[in-house]
Amino acid sequence: MNDKTDIIKQIFCDYDNSLKIKSISRPVDGYSNSVYFVTFFNSSNLELIIKFTKPDDITEITFYQLLHQDSTNYLPVPKVFKYDSIVRNYYICSKLPGLPLSQLYDSMTHIQRLEIYQGLGTLVGQLHSKYTYEKCGYLQHQSFHTWKDLFSDIIKKQIVQFNGTMFEELATTIHKYLIQNMHLIDYNIIPRLLHMDLHCANILILDIKITGILDAEDAIIGHNEYELMRIEKGHFEERDSADYRNVFMSSYTNYVKLDNGYEERRRLYSLSRELVGMRCLIDYGDQYVQNGSIEQEKKNIEDKIKCIIEMI
Repeated sequence: MNDKTDIIKQIFCDYDNSLKIKSISRPVDGYSNSVYFVTFFNSSNLELIIKFTKPDDITEITFYQLLHQDSTNYLPVPKVFKYDSIVRNYYICSKLPGLPLSQLYDSMTHIQRLEIYQGLGTLVGQLHSKYTYEKCGYLQHQSFHTWKDLFSDIIKKQIVQFNGTMFEELATTIHKYLIQNMHLIDYNIIPRLLHMDLHCANILILDIKITGILDAEDAIIGHNEYELMRIEKGHFEERDSADYRNVFMSSYTNYVKLDNGYEERRRLYSLSRELVGMRCLIDYGDQYVQNGSIEQEKKNIEDKIKCIIEMI
């Protein structure tokens, strides 16, 4: 535990001084989020989560609140009870049941995984079909006239982070290719609400059912294919998973049909996604690599990007 223990105790005292903290712990998965599980002596069935956020960043809170306005509550996300985006920058929310898919995946049967990905396709399809907007944009900031404009803004913000790093030259190369191929997304889309971080550690499972969708701090309003690319890279790229991809896409397209040319645009979006892995390698080093060396992972990223560029 770090020095946030005393802060957490004070926050919960202010929130409800009848709650007496029993334990404060961190989740097993993840290393970038400042998330804590809190249990209480005098309310044995209650377990809450406190997450510390960036100053003035309420994107995740906004996403959760939007979905809780829907009485059907078909997408299981935490309920936010209190937040402070000015002084201590945190929110308190419910803890959803289940374990991350990342912990359960290896012990699942083929049939069980198919069931999970069919369910995920349904949930994402419902999200994208229900929450549509007039313009693309960030959840708490400006909107943009076109998806191309928003995507360009996202890329510019990503690229500048690599100035003076080991990936500066590679990031410049990626930016060049993305700009040259922006014509691929220069058409009218239906702006949709996107979670944008649906990897295995952010999906909770209980009894082979999806019980929770977490970590929506990257949520935006944009092109649904951008989210689909993230899901494909996170779940289907490095496994023998054609069956899982097929059942996911079949379930998803019951709600949202893909535009012609998705495969070509998916490669463009895939190139932009590699910027996230590059940033994680810089920020978390050995902790991000886990197996192998930073240099080997850097080479793996460079080789992967080269392959994507050659296909675009």
